[in-house]
Amino acid sequence: MDEQEPTTAESAAGAAPPARGVRDQFWFQALAIVAIVGVIGLLVLRLGHRDVVQSWQLLATCPAEAGTAPSTVTTRLDTSACATTPSRSVSGRGWPIVPFVLPATAGLDPTITTVRSDDKTRTMRIEYKDQSASSTSTTDGVVLAFVEVPPHDVPPVPFAIEGASGPVTVTSAPVG
Repeated sequence: MDEQEPTTAESAAGAAPPARGVRDQFWFQALAIVAIVGVIGLLVLRLGHRDVVQSWQLLATCPAEAGTAPSTVTTRLDTSACATTPSRSVSGRGWPIVPFVLPATAGLDPTITTVRSDDKTRTMRIEYKDQSASSTSTTDGVVLAFVEVPPHDVPPVPFAIEGASGPVTVTSAPVG
């Protein structure tokens, strides 16, 4: 009637060792470490990628004569370099407005995907989708895109705005 607990030697000899789960496998642990390091790397890259401007806004676009290269960065929309009235115009937030010169293939209503500002090289540029097959592109000349950017994203002067007419040097810009 007295049941006795088997001794350690008896239990080791009579019972099978516990099954190892998937999480106990070396390959799973290595894969988990690689995944964690990858996620941390992506976060560092995303947060450390400081040249991408956030919260920019396209205020106006217009056609202009070939070779037009405005070098004025102001807080007021200056469309004096435009050949016609801007096709679109929205009010801004009072931030610096950077005029970018795009090729005619960008179209009169360009699809701007990214605005970049690099303090180290002191340059600003935009990335856009080429609409050369679109019927809204101008046949000659360039397209001006007036983009409002946060004041802290404007590089220190002098800086260059890269565009279809070549780099344009800006010697003064509003400070936020």
